[in-house]
Order: sequence, then structure tokens, then C-alpha cells
Amino acid sequence: MFRKVMALLLAAAATFAQPAAANPDGSVDTGWGGVEFGRVRVAFNTGANNYDYPIATRVLGDGRLVVVGMASVTTTQRQIAVAVRRPDGSADTSVAPGGRYTIPVTGVLTPGHPAAIAADGSFYVIGLAPSQQQLRIWHHALDGTQLAAPLDVGPAGSTAPDSALLDSAGRLLVGGHARPAGSGADSANDGFVVRLAGGAVDPAFGGFRSVPFDPGRRDDVFAMTQVGENYALCGRVGDLADSTGLGFGIALVSRSGSLLASFNGNGMYVDQLALNGSAAESACNSIAAVRSGSATRLVITGRAYVPAQPARAFLLAVGLDGQLIAGTPRMIDFGQPTTSTGGFPQLLAAGRETEPDRLYLMSSGYYDAGTARMLAVARVDSLGNYDTGWGDGATGTRITMSAPAIGGSPRDLTGLHLSLGQGRLHVGAAISLDAGDSDFALIRLSGDHLFADGFD
Repeated sequence: MFRKVMALLLAAAATFAQPAAANPDGSVDTGWGGVEFGRVRVAFNTGANNYDYPIATRVLGDGRLVVVGMASVTTTQRQIAVAVRRPDGSADTSVAPGGRYTIPVTGVLTPGHPAAIAADGSFYVIGLAPSQQQLRIWHHALDGTQLAAPLDVGPAGSTAPDSALLDSAGRLLVGGHARPAGSGADSANDGFVVRLAGGAVDPAFGGFRSVPFDPGRRDDVFAMTQVGENYALCGRVGDLADSTGLGFGIALVSRSGSLLASFNGNGMYVDQLALNGSAAESACNSIAAVRSGSATRLVITGRAYVPAQPARAFLLAVGLDGQLIAGTPRMIDFGQPTTSTGGFPQLLAAGRETEPDRLYLMSSGYYDAGTARMLAVARVDSLGNYDTGWGDGATGTRITMSAPAIGGSPRDLTGLHLSLGQGRLHVGAAISLDAGDSDFALIRLSGDHLFADGFD
């Protein structure tokens, strides 16, 4: 009996002596990235102020994480920058020494320009031709090999890309804004979307398609997602330099490029949202499609500006008829109601067919007493309700880049994109250092029971 009691006591003592087990759903996966505890920083440092900025991420079928972005050479010249990490977070040296490389380009590439990564790791980066009058599209394989000569597309005039999407057929959609030739007025800009197939503008889509959410103001197609055979677009409306004048529009576009009148008569324009009992100027940053019951909804997130209150992420849902879903819009504070959480919010639809109405919502803001910008990631439904069992708190997971192996105090983190793969949620972010220096910041969150796939 004594031996049994002692064995039980020793087992209990050993249990309490072990470190607490990580939450299997949503906390930082500290086993990823080796000594960097779930957070990996990638620096290219090719010149100027060493300004490196990730633009797109994707997890490949073999578990590798591919990140495509830009690296500065001078204050006006940038290169394409690519980083590849193995499933354990270490650098994939089979692709390039250090698991990273740059590609010199002729043209204009900025952090605001989009990129898209295919399932095989090949990628498109969309910038501007040297004249800045047309889009320039670079297409490369995962190892950096050029797959096609740079392609210039677009009408004569100032055309700027803001979003990119590879659809289920592998066709590239690019959205943004275009200014008519000879026009210097910001209000003359119209949103556009164009589809490419076989290395050229797809005639089956009708060329460049204008998307004028508000004819009297500047329009952008800032985010896109596929909905069946159609595409949902979310656009900013107004002067991006004046947050108090921002609104946004939503539209559905058919596979042939025409606006679908079934969606609220060719689209909807939202000038203000009512949040916390106040009128809020708002901007759209991200759009996703999610099933709720037997119906599909479009969920939009962005930043809301309420007078005398911190900027806040919001969530809004509409049906495919263009009608607002009751219960939205919702203001999202990640459990931090007195601080800003409105830094470029992003959505990722993530539910399986058998477990719909699940999304991941990420934003950044000033969360701690030292005004360090942190990331917050939560799992929510299409009404903005938190999944309180996901993350390291009831309102998700908050992340800093302050692990000892990285060094220094917490730095500013700006979340940019989310990707799912191998039962893990991956975050692509920029970490701001000193004197304009920034690096890729890659973070993996631990397993998600919705995506248990034998990886564990």
C-alpha cells in the first residue's frame, strides 16, 4: 500500500514539475522555429534602410511555408524577396542558402502592391511598369526561376494594383484603381478588376472591368474572394489619406466579369457604420465567404473610426442578395476595449463543410502599457462572436516578438496575412525595428481541431 501511495505522490510531483502544456488550439506553437519559440524573423538587408516587407504567405501540401514580399535596395528601388521555411520552421536551404533569396526587378514595387502564391509554390508579384502607367506582373517558380517574361497590362493612364487572387482554376485576378489618362484628380479614380489566363488578359472576363462604388469619389478594389464560380469584391471609397472620409463598397462579379444585379442591384455602398452608438467612418481591408446553415455569407472586416474613441476593427456580414445580416456590424476589441485594435484587420475563412461559420480574424494595434504594437488573432463566427475555447484567452491570442532568442524588447508588429496548413495557422507580419528597418515576422499558432489531419 505504502509503495502505491508513494508512486502516486511521485507521479503527481512529476506532473506539477513539468511546464504547463500549451493550449492545443490557438496559442503560439513554441516548438516551431527551433530556438525562436514559434516566432521566426527573416531579414534580407539588401540596402537602404533594410526595409523588408512580406506581401503573401502560403502553406504548401508538404508543410513548407512560402513567403513572398519585397526588400529595399535603395529608398526607391526594391527587389522581390522570398523566404521558405520547412515544416519545423527551419530555413529550407534546398531552395536557397539561408532559405531566402531576392530577385532584381525593373519596375516599381511597394509594400502596398499584392502577390499571389500557387499550390506548387510558384508565385505572381504585381507592381507597376517603369512608366507607372500600367501593371507589371512577374511570374516565378519557387526556386526563383522566371516562368514568363514580365507582363505589362492595363489601359493608358495611372493604374495601381491593390489586391490579387488565384481562383480555383489557377487564373490570376488583380484588383485596384485606375485613373483616366490625363486626369490628375483623385476623385476620378475608379476601381477595377482584371483576370489573366494563359499569360494574357482573359477575354472571357471582358478585359479591365470598372467597379465604380461611388462615381464621385476615389474607388479601390482592395480585397477579393471566390464564391462558387463568382467573385466577391470589397473596395475602399474616398481619400485614403483622410480616414474621416472613408467608406467602402461590396459587389459580386460573375465568372464573365459582369456585376451581378442580384447582389443589391449591382452592389452596395456603405458610407458609415453605427458602432457603439456612434457613426464610424470605415474602410474595408479583407473579405471572406463562409457558410452559415445552408446559405453562404460574405464577411467583411476593416478599420472603424469613431469620434473620441480608439480605432477599432469591425466585422460586417451580408447575404449573397446584398442584405445586411442582423447582428452586424460588430466592433472587435480582442478584450482590449480601451486601446486601438484597428490596424489592417484580416480575415481567413476556415470552416470545413461539416463545420461551417468559422473565421480567423487578425489585427494589430497598441495593446500594452509600453505602446508596443502587438498582434491579436481570434476565431469568430460570421456575427463576430468569439470562440472562447480557442487561443490563450477568451478573446483569442495576443502575440509579441519578444522571445529571448530574438532579443530586445517587444517591437511593433503589423499583421498582414493568415494561411492555414498542416493543422496550423500561420501569420505573416512585418516587425518594425529602428531607423526604418523592418523584417519578415513569421509566427505559427498551435493545432486547430477543425483541421486535424494527422500532422501531430
